[in-house]
Amino acid sequence: LAPTTEDRRRLIERACARFQELLGLQADSVRNQAEHALALWESFITRHPGAPGVALGDLCWQLLRSQYQWLERVWQPLTGDDIGGGDPLEDLCLYLLLWGEMGNLRFCPELGCFLFAAARAHCRGRKAPAGSPA
Repeated sequence: LAPTTEDRRRLIERACARFQELLGLQADSVRNQAEHALALWESFITRHPGAPGVALGDLCWQLLRSQYQWLERVWQPLTGDDIGGGDPLEDLCLYLLLWGEMGNLRFCPELGCFLFAAARAHCRGRKAPAGSPA
């Protein structure tokens, strides 16, 4: 998985561009969060030399643990969505892009979890629950 930094940059930029188009995110914020995602992934690669996929998995688990637990405990029972099998790089980019747009809402972790789940479902082609903003 993405053996060079430039390969990883291209993968991240592709994922971020897709989410920008789907969710109407601000271009400067998308650019900043793409750089943020790359810096985080590169940092984790130093912990897992020669294993960028393992590094990405570790990064996602550490950064998105609360979101994944919320998806499992709240979103899945509410919607019946299959929450498994997601792309960790897309999950990382989506989370950072939403985090970059949230401003003061960052201090409402349950809302952040809901927005992540709703955006993830929307971007994966699933419908958000009736009455949700996504």
